Amino acid sequence: MVIDRQPVSDLPIPPGEYLAEVLGEAGLSQRAFAARLGRPVQAISEIIRGHKEITPRTALEMANVLSVPAHVWLALECEYRLALACLHEAQELQSELDLLDSFPLKQLKAHGFIGSTRKDTELVQQLRRFLGVASLDQLSEVNTYAAAFRCAPREKASPHALIAWIRAGEHVARRQTCAEFNRTKLAKNLNSIRELTSAEPGDAGRKLLNLLLESGVRFVLLPHWDKTYIQGAVYWINKHMPVIQMSVRGKRADVFWFSLFHGLGHLLLHKAGRVFIEHKDLQGEDVDAERQADEFARDCLIQPAEYQRFIEEEDYSEDAVVEFAKSIGIAPGIVVGRLQHEKHIGYYSHVKLIAKLQLKEN
Repeated sequence: MVIDRQPVSDLPIPPGEYLAEVLGEAGLSQRAFAARLGRPVQAISEIIRGHKEITPRTALEMANVLSVPAHVWLALECEYRLALACLHEAQELQSELDLLDSFPLKQLKAHGFIGSTRKDTELVQQLRRFLGVASLDQLSEVNTYAAAFRCAPREKASPHALIAWIRAGEHVARRQTCAEFNRTKLAKNLNSIRELTSAEPGDAGRKLLNLLLESGVRFVLLPHWDKTYIQGAVYWINKHMPVIQMSVRGKRADVFWFSLFHGLGHLLLHKAGRVFIEHKDLQGEDVDAERQADEFARDCLIQPAEYQRFIEEEDYSEDAVVEFAKSIGIAPGIVVGRLQHEKHIGYYSHVKLIAKLQLKEN
C-alpha cells in the first residue's frame, strides 16, 4: 500500500496563534485562561509562542473552556510540528547533495528506480525512499549496506554504488516466487547445477533459476553498474530469504560459474544473515570465509582427485583440455580458467574454449 504525503505549509504556524485569537474573542486574558485550565501562565505563553506542544489531555481541557473541539487543536498542533519537521528535512536534504555523484543515477533512472527531476533535493529524497532509509547517512547502519562500506574495492568503486546495485537486486528478488530456503535441497541440486555449465545457454539460464528457486535461493542477474566493480554478492533479505546476485561483469562464462558456486558455498558453509560482496580487498573474518567459498567452488566444479591426475600428465593442449572437460562433464572453459588462474598456461591461452555468457539479465 502506498500513501502519498499531503502538501505541508512552507510556513509553520503554531496553533497558539489561533488560540490567541480565540482568547481575544472570548475576552479572556492568558492569566484568566490559565486559571480556568489549572495551568501556569507560563505554560499558556509557551503554547501561544509554539514552544510547548498541545497534548491530547490539554486539548480536551481547552475544549471544555473554549468550546473548540479537541481534534481541532490536535490537528493544528500536528500540522505545525510536521511543517517544522519538513523544514528540518529540507536542510538535511541540502546537506546530502554532495553524495549524489557517488550513486549510479543513470542506471537507477534507466531501470525505473528513481525518476527524472530538475531538483537535486528531490533526487536525494527519491534515493532515500528507494534505499529505505530516513537519510543517506543511515546507510552504514544497515547490515547489508554496512558490508558495502566495509568491502568496497579500491578500484575507484563507490560503496553507495554498491548499495544501489544490491538494493535494486533486492527489489527484483522480492518479486520472485521461491520456496523456503533448504540447505539439504540446495546441496542435492549442486550436481545438477554443475551440469548446466555445458548445457545450451538458453536452457541453462531457465534451468538454473528453477533449481535455485526450488532450493529457496533467489537469483538475480543485473548488469554491471558504474562505480561498482564487483562480480556478485550474497545477502539475506530475512533469515529465510537468501539472495545470490551477480553482475556478469566481463561476460566470461567460467568466471560466472565460479562466482555462482562461490556464492553457493557461502550459503552452505556460513550462517544465515551474513553478507558477502566479491572483491579483492578483504580484511578480518571475511578473508577466511572467502577462502572457504573459493575452495568450495573450486572443488565442486572440478573434483580434486580428477584435477590432480590431469595436472600430473602435464598436457595442457587444447585437445587435452577438451577431452578432460568432457570426461568430467564440465565446460572446457572452466578448466581453462582454472589453468590460467594457477598459471599452468598464459592468460590468453585457449581463449576460444571460454564461452561468453548468454544468460538473460533481470
